[in-house]
Amino acid sequence: MSDEPFLAKELLQSTYEYLTLNKFNKRNHILRDVLRTNMPYWFCELKNGRMMPVNRYYKPLGIYTNDWITYENYDVLSFSKDSVDLTHLCKDNYFAHDYSTLPWVDKKSYLEYLNRVKNVFGLKDGTTYLYLER
Repeated sequence: MSDEPFLAKELLQSTYEYLTLNKFNKRNHILRDVLRTNMPYWFCELKNGRMMPVNRYYKPLGIYTNDWITYENYDVLSFSKDSVDLTHLCKDNYFAHDYSTLPWVDKKSYLEYLNRVKNVFGLKDGTTYLYLER
């Protein structure tokens, strides 16, 4: 993994810190929406060989629309494969989570997902995880 700076990593770092500061609560719809819109679900390989992280709606990170999106128009969010460690993804198909590990369903999946994204992008901890309130 290289130290190449790229916009997607900078955006993810701030979202990751926000998520680690918030206590997991599966009834928190804002938390679920942040995960579904601003965090990676799948990594699409673009025609130029670069990777684009897309959210649960298959749109570039942070975008929620029903409109058709051409990933190449958001190339600023793409990165080279060697700038991340894709071995931490769920399977060989570049997914960050699957239906058995939805991060907004339970605390264990949430923490595993955050750790997976942290390892893929080499993110830094802003704080320690805060756990579900009883």
